[in-house]
Amino acid sequence: MFTAKAPREVVEELADWWADSAYHEGGHCVAAVQLGLTVTEVVMGYRRETKWFGPDHWGVSGRTGIRHGDKATDAVSAVIAAAGPVAEAVWQHRSQGLPLRRSIRTYLEQEKADLALLDRHRRAAHLSRDRVVDQARDVVQRHWRRIEHIAAELIDHGRLTGRRVHRLAH
Repeated sequence: MFTAKAPREVVEELADWWADSAYHEGGHCVAAVQLGLTVTEVVMGYRRETKWFGPDHWGVSGRTGIRHGDKATDAVSAVIAAAGPVAEAVWQHRSQGLPLRRSIRTYLEQEKADLALLDRHRRAAHLSRDRVVDQARDVVQRHWRRIEHIAAELIDHGRLTGRRVHRLAH
């Protein structure tokens, strides 16, 4: 999934994307912890986008691991899936003044894996997408400081242990 090390010029070029991803993963982490699940780790890294763009195109990826034994309801899983893109949109709203509702819609549409997970779980829970997004937005806004702390550490280190996430998310 991740390339071990990206060239320095790529790291500099993707600094904004790196920060966006840190807030995104911070949203997943805080929502998971606040909704009673155990985060095992969160990792970010650079990847080559060779499939569509050729070998010289780079991107940023992130992953939040949840302990396999944890049982989440479909409603909780849907909120956690939505919390990443919602946190990224809130970050863009706060840092660049982008309209929040439009940013949330845009980030949800861009994040195909999160959107697919959100839709699968919300359908199973018989919830509308708007209701799940509103719940994710509520969690993100109530715990924004925690998301900021996690994002700051991810920006610096690219990886946090589950123990560190739980300290920051509580």
